[in-house]
Amino acid sequence: MTAGTQGMGGDAKVNDVIRRLKATLDDIVGRLRENHENHENHFPKERAISQGVVLPVLRNLNWNYEDTTVVWPEYPTGEGSVDFALCHPPGKPKIFVEVKKLGAADSGVKQALEYAFHIGVPFIVLTDGATWRFYLPAAQGSYEERRVFMLDLLERPTETEEAANALHRYLEWSRVVSGDALHDAQEEHDSQRNRTNIRKAWKNLVDRRENSLIELLANSTEAEAGIRPEDTDIVNFLASLHQRTSVSTPPPPSEEPEKPWNTAAWWPGRIIRSTRTENPRQIGSQGWIVHKFIMDHADGVTYEDYRAAGYTLNHLKWDLDHGYITAER
Repeated sequence: MTAGTQGMGGDAKVNDVIRRLKATLDDIVGRLRENHENHENHFPKERAISQGVVLPVLRNLNWNYEDTTVVWPEYPTGEGSVDFALCHPPGKPKIFVEVKKLGAADSGVKQALEYAFHIGVPFIVLTDGATWRFYLPAAQGSYEERRVFMLDLLERPTETEEAANALHRYLEWSRVVSGDALHDAQEEHDSQRNRTNIRKAWKNLVDRRENSLIELLANSTEAEAGIRPEDTDIVNFLASLHQRTSVSTPPPPSEEPEKPWNTAAWWPGRIIRSTRTENPRQIGSQGWIVHKFIMDHADGVTYEDYRAAGYTLNHLKWDLDHGYITAER
């Protein structure tokens, strides 16, 4: 599709883009799962992910990937290069896309954010093919606090239409050109930050036993029931309410994954043990070799030992998800 036809709008046009992208994602997810479960080597290096995942996605999002001034590979930053710069007008980057090998997306966050921040690129995407993370480099806070959204194709492989909608929202050519993609990303980031600040403010009020809050609730209770509660009863109630709110109102996927063990921060300090004695996967496969490392340690291994042995977090997550290991403090 040429740039001259990319700007055509309308719901039908959007639906067609999402339909085509969903079909592409279905194929990508199939190959990613074969890579993950059967250890077939579809994506041996970053270049294979670029060619087999990133470029097909960008093509379906109406980027003219054949024009290297629009989808610029190995864009020089002065301190290094990023894998792709998505440009408009040609030659002027609007988005950086950094590609990492499977399971190693976390390793590129600091570098990608610094490249984008120094050059003034307002939006970056970090992907290992399976996960897609979207960041605002100029936002305040830690690296995680600058993240707008995270998409994991292996975590929810049947939800490719939802994934297609998310990729369309943030990366579709005409939305990037018009500024709508960046605008939505900034709005979503602000909304996340507001929700986080409200939760923190509420916790501070409870922790400080704010007198005005206690007095207000005591007066309202007395007016309603004719009996004034003790201050300690109100404090205990507010504390329990905060705990229930924290549990019953989970943050969106971009703040916290559905399964906490999907983040590297969950694993340190836990003892990992095997729950099986027979081969959970094919003998001789990398997955079996990785699992056998755990089985060979009857008292369990630490996350640090596991990583020091050269094994990746992806195998741990897969084994825990399928009940082949336990991980406890």
